[in-house]
Amino acid sequence: MAYFPMFINLEGADCLIVGGGRVALKKIRALKDFGAVIYVIAPDICGEIRLMSRKTGNIYIYERQLNDEDFKGKLLIVAATDNKRVNHEIACKAKELNIPVNAVDSIEDSTFIFPSYHREKDVVAAYSSGGNSPVITQYLRDRGKHILTGFIGDMAEFMGNIRPYVKEHTGSESIRKAIYKEILELGMRAGRIPEGDEVEEIIKRINNDL
Repeated sequence: MAYFPMFINLEGADCLIVGGGRVALKKIRALKDFGAVIYVIAPDICGEIRLMSRKTGNIYIYERQLNDEDFKGKLLIVAATDNKRVNHEIACKAKELNIPVNAVDSIEDSTFIFPSYHREKDVVAAYSSGGNSPVITQYLRDRGKHILTGFIGDMAEFMGNIRPYVKEHTGSESIRKAIYKEILELGMRAGRIPEGDEVEEIIKRINNDL
């Protein structure tokens, strides 16, 4: 089954991970990369998760059993215990509450999956095989790193910074699109962030041409 690639904002969002082992640790790292506030609940929590909680903010650990109150206010839930029956029960409860859930050992119990992804600042490329083959998604991620470089992240940041100025000095979306495209092409050819006067020249020329 193909999954719809919806990107969501996790910055400051409360997310629940049930489980305290290495699988849970992997999911914690992914959610932490996007600024989530993570609540980890399990009777036993591994040392690496404990260390991460001490070193970084927004990771809270509770060594106890899960209860119904823990579901409240969570944007998403990950069932990452080593017990498939428990993960199934967690997934069923999350679905009853209309909370997206990932059960790490059951694609059938999951309403979302973790893709393989590569990130450079705000630019993120994510790959999914519908849960069929992690090897394929990891292959695509690794190949994509040759295109999605640190410079692409810098260019995206630059383009975001100049958007208000470009919008102020252009009259239509089609003109802005042409301007952004040429600025990007200039940056990629030169291998550097375009200078202010170069951006000015592109804006003036395309405004006059179109």
